[in-house]
Order: sequence, then structure tokens, then C-alpha cells
Amino acid sequence: MDGTAKRMIHIGLADVRHTSPKLMALEFWPYIICVAVVILGGLFAQGRVALLAVLLAVFTLLLAWLGIHRPDPFRLDVAVFAASIYIPVLTSLFYFLRERGLWNSFGAIRSIAVILVLFFFFLISGLVMPNAAVTFRQEIWLRGLVSWLPVPLMGLMALAGAVATLQIRRPSESPHLKQFLSAMLVAVFAGLMFRPFISRPPLAGAILFIAMSVAALCLLMAVIEGAWRHAFIDELTELPSRRALRHHFVSLNGEYVIAIIDIDHFKAINDQHGHATGDQVLRFIASTLRTSTVGRIYRQGGEEFVVIIENIKLARAAELLDALRATIAARPFGIRDLQARPARISGAKPSAPPQRHVEAINVTVSIGLAHAAPGVDTPDDVLAAADKALYRAKQDGRNLVRIAR
Repeated sequence: MDGTAKRMIHIGLADVRHTSPKLMALEFWPYIICVAVVILGGLFAQGRVALLAVLLAVFTLLLAWLGIHRPDPFRLDVAVFAASIYIPVLTSLFYFLRERGLWNSFGAIRSIAVILVLFFFFLISGLVMPNAAVTFRQEIWLRGLVSWLPVPLMGLMALAGAVATLQIRRPSESPHLKQFLSAMLVAVFAGLMFRPFISRPPLAGAILFIAMSVAALCLLMAVIEGAWRHAFIDELTELPSRRALRHHFVSLNGEYVIAIIDIDHFKAINDQHGHATGDQVLRFIASTLRTSTVGRIYRQGGEEFVVIIENIKLARAAELLDALRATIAARPFGIRDLQARPARISGAKPSAPPQRHVEAINVTVSIGLAHAAPGVDTPDDVLAAADKALYRAKQDGRNLVRIAR
């Protein structure tokens, strides 16, 4: 081992000896949490958040190395600039990309994109090719606005643009994801505020590692919430699913009513207008039920929904549900931009291309409801009784409400 290597090891050991034990403990937390995000993100098909955790961990390591462990003012300015640009931009991009998981070709392509971004940073900072490092430290777009605000103007613009972009609601996306990602970005920029305190390493390190730990926790919460949503929320209607209904059954006690709502002639709608229209009808009914505030609404499966109303008399529940049934029947459902299906005749070709048209159909529902009574003790018994009442509503002509006998 030559003298240079020995001196480097000696300096490194001296850094460890003079580092506050509390600061050393803080330093590990961002990486530990990011590793947990990557593992859980891989397990629960949350590839976008997992890759953001990788990006966060790498930038935290570089900022700590260039600002605290081996101070390098020029490369630290580049690191702050790169973190303030890349993290918001990639966060916005990943938010609008459809979730495809991590352990597949889509995850591989996105991982390569993140690696290329990091390599570009290494390149311009001189960590890979020292001769290729940019030499424009004094340029206004690289420096912080003022001494106490080390984030460049372009970084602040990227943060504002990313937070504004994340407020756009994406269909079938968790409404909480944008909140977690926005909080993560704010925490990252709070972490970049360690730059004015680099002359006081314990304070600078505490600011950086605490802020990045909070950012990593936001990503961890996003993964956990996404996994919970996948398990308990129906993707098509965004209503709680059958599994959530079973969990609600465990907590039911006292006086409650369970109702089953079934869309009338749903098979005919699918056969005549296509399954895409059937999905539109399901979302239409789900939206009406969600805004009704009658009770807790669940999608049990297929065209059936379950409503649980607690602390209510059976007769009053029947009145509310009948009013809901009438509201649905009174609202025509418009089928827009559908292509008419050509007749399927063996060996024949359609004489003309499908024509686009607009059509309105009436969608109605039948409802059966029941409550706990002698011999009907458990939520499963009440649900079975409501199902029998629903069958009677169907037999009696549909678009009706029937109470279990």
C-alpha cells in the first residue's frame, strides 16, 4: 500500500472519530428508509416510487460527501443544482407515467433512465471524468439566489412547477400520491438548506439527514398507501372493494341495515353496447352512490354494490334507498363516441365502416335490504337476507326496492 492510500485511510478514520455519534446515527436513516422503499416498492409493484427512492438516496450520499465529509465547494454547487432540477422533474414525469412495476422490462427502462440522469450528474461534476467538469461556477443559474438560500433560481422554478403539476388528478390514481410526492419535494428542498451551514458540520449534517429522512418517509408512506389501495379499493369505480366490506363486517354492531344494489339488465348493456360501455355504466352508478351520502358504499363484484347504513331504522333506510333508486332512474346515461358493432356473419365483411353516434339510455337499479333480526344475527346473515330481497325485486319487475321478510 503506497503512502497516498495510507494518508487517505488515515483522513477517513479521523473523520469518523470526529463525527458526532448522534450525527452518524442520523446519517444512516435516509438510506435505511430508501432501501425499505425499494424493497416494498418491488414487492407491491410500486416501481415509480422505488426509483425515486434510489434517486433520493444517491443524491443524499453525494450531498453529504461533497458538503460534509470531503468539502468541495464547486462540485457541491453542481450537486445542489442537479438535485434541485432532477428530483422535481423526474417526480413529475413518474407521476404521469402509468405504474408498470419494477421487475419487468418497463421497470428496467425506467431504471436505465435514472442511471443515465445520475451518470450525467457525475459527468458534469467531474466525478467520472475530471477534465469534462463544467467550469462555470460563477454563472447565475448554478449559484443560489442569496447566501441563505442556496437553491438556484431554476431549481426553485422546477420545484414550483412540479408541485403545481402534481395537483392534477389522474384517473385511477391514488388521490394521496400527489400529496406524498409534494411533501417529499418540499423536504428535499429543506434538505438543500444545509449548504449555508457547512462551516458547522454537525448542524449542516443534521439538517441534511433529517430532511432527507422525512423525504424518504414520504415515499415509504406512498408505497404503503398504494399497497393498501390496491388491496382495498376497486380500480374501476374507486369504491372500497369486497375485501374492505369484509373488514367493515368485523366492526358492525348495534342497529344497522345492509342493502344490495344491482344494475338492471347489465348483461344486455354489455351485449348490445360493449364492455367499455358497461364499465362506463359502473362508474356512472358508483359516482351517483358516492355522492348520495346514504351510507358506506362498496363494490361487491360484477354489477352489484353493497350499502351499509348504521344507527338507522329499517323503514327509514328503505325510504332513503328508494329515493336513491329514483334519482338513478331519472338520470339518463349518455353513451358517447361509441362505435356501432357490425353484425358478425360468418365469411361476410361489413359493407360500411362503423359509424360514431351519441345515444342515451336509461339505467335503473334494483335494491334489496335487510337488518339484524332473530335468526339473522351476523352481517353475513343480513347480507344473505338482503340478497333474497333483491331477488324478489328482480322478480317483481326491477327498478324496485324490497325489504327482507
